Amino acid sequence: MDEQNKLKELNALQSLSSSPMMLMICILTGVLTILTAIEDFTNATSPWAITIGIIRLTLNVLLITSLLIIYFNGKKLSLSTIGFQFFKVVFLLLFILALISLISNGLVLAIINFCSLFSPIPLGGGQSTYLFFVALLFSYTASFVVEIFYFTSIKNCINSGIHTLRGESSKAPISRATIFLIIAKALLSMISIFLLIYVFPPIATAIAESRENYNYTDISLIRKVLLTIAEILNVFISFVGAYLLDRYHKMVNAK
Repeated sequence: MDEQNKLKELNALQSLSSSPMMLMICILTGVLTILTAIEDFTNATSPWAITIGIIRLTLNVLLITSLLIIYFNGKKLSLSTIGFQFFKVVFLLLFILALISLISNGLVLAIINFCSLFSPIPLGGGQSTYLFFVALLFSYTASFVVEIFYFTSIKNCINSGIHTLRGESSKAPISRATIFLIIAKALLSMISIFLLIYVFPPIATAIAESRENYNYTDISLIRKVLLTIAEILNVFISFVGAYLLDRYHKMVNAK
């Protein structure tokens, strides 16, 4: 029975790795990488921002490379652990970069809004900067927690694939919880981007205009469009990835 399960896992991995949906993920990830690079380098205002942009671009290119290795090995019916191990390392580095960006951006916004707490400004609907500060704190805390769980779940999925290719039983089989988490993370990321692009600027403008030296600059329309398209694309890639994991789960657990 155990050998039968191993064979089902291997066949499912082989089938999905070489599927058109996997190729779609590779292509869409490439498009997303281009959009992210354009956004990073056209808005870089410091050596630190340029450095982060270069690191992100390099890691995204390596991520695409690992995905293509998995896809073409699947097409040749010669799946190996190389592609999955490569993906695992790159994914870890991207996770660390995401946490650094999340923490740094959160701290900057938190400091700006914490300073405004000492002179709250009434906003539309009777709200104040107090409410916005709490919402901001909650949003970034939730994002941080979801990132941790997301990384752990994806890492378990990768390890499961590596164990399967080695002819071993999966120590942590892919569950539906991982699939739902991928979707939840994508949607939360899109909400965060929406808040950062469309909600935060008007509030920041209202705060800045109350100061004597008003120097707040709203995010440009082109950048808003670029970030919105990139995030929508990211959500779509997440849904395709969740679909592939769901198909794997069904194929492995089919009787």
